[in-house]
Amino acid sequence: MWVSDNPTNIAIGFSGPVAGTADDAFVTNFLQGAGHNVIRYTSANDGAVLLTPTEIEALNTNDLIILGRSLGSGPFGGAQGIQWNTSITKPILCQSPFLTRTAQLGWFNGSDARNGVPMPLGVVSPNDPENAYLFGGVALNGSTMAGNYDEPLDLNTSQTIDAPVAGGNILATGFATNKTIVEFPTGTAVRGGNLAGYRIFFASSTRELGVAGVSGVDTAGKDNLTPAGENIFLRAVNLAINNGVAPNLGNVPAITSQPASTNVCIGLPLVLSVTATGQDPLRYQWYFNDVTPIANATNATFTIPNFQNADAGNYTVVVTNTPGVITSAVAVVTVSGIGTVASAVGNQTICPGSPVTFTTTV
Repeated sequence: MWVSDNPTNIAIGFSGPVAGTADDAFVTNFLQGAGHNVIRYTSANDGAVLLTPTEIEALNTNDLIILGRSLGSGPFGGAQGIQWNTSITKPILCQSPFLTRTAQLGWFNGSDARNGVPMPLGVVSPNDPENAYLFGGVALNGSTMAGNYDEPLDLNTSQTIDAPVAGGNILATGFATNKTIVEFPTGTAVRGGNLAGYRIFFASSTRELGVAGVSGVDTAGKDNLTPAGENIFLRAVNLAINNGVAPNLGNVPAITSQPASTNVCIGLPLVLSVTATGQDPLRYQWYFNDVTPIANATNATFTIPNFQNADAGNYTVVVTNTPGVITSAVAVVTVSGIGTVASAVGNQTICPGSPVTFTTTV
């Protein structure tokens, strides 16, 4: 269940994804692309208006509820916020530190919520089964990601330096002080009572622009995660669905044959492929230059029939299944040089290694 106020004029209640909103791309291209069935809920944007018993019952039929970044924080400071803590028994993943502040959901001791900058994540306990699962398949330098988990976009990712309430478990940090992934077990004491189910905070997606004439939540919630960050987020989703217990690592995807770097001549086909094992069904998504998902590139083999200069770059593929996710090595694709073959009947330009035939009539 994806909870969002985007757009601000959407009717209260349940619906499918809403095309054209900032967070719809996150839902449809990312979560649904990974095989999750996602429906949507918008609550009254007023903390004094309670969730109805029917709404609570419906929310509690889902495997996971995600409080998206396109949510106003006001309702969570009222009685409705207490309901999210104490009446929702299913796991909740929250993207925004604005919702988890002391005066809102109360998962953290403080009200810090700042604009971040793209950063790598530090793994707090690398040998912990949950962290081993979250960062499985992610390149690390010691206990720190080799690359960033998010990308520069709009006002970037909202972060917090506040400490979680007693019982909260910090899984990952950014620049040592930012609390980026934090879990809260069932029963943790928060504002309004004890948590009725497992909760996890994952600072992710973009902050609202907040500029004159532009609505706040309508501009928030874009997917600004790198492929590695998306891997971690998808695993956080699976971890939350499993109430904080790391899924069986034996069934997660493993890449047995990486896509190979290559030179390709203009006009010839580019073919990249990956071989992976793991629990079926395996799902594939190819990326260009590390960040852009390629439309309809969802098979183990990726082909460009007529390679052009603009196609040169870095290619990766993300392989997912229900237990986990892994990103391939980078395949660097460059434009092949061309050569000239001379003969009595003239010169012909060819790609190296390509056959050439000359004919003449006598």
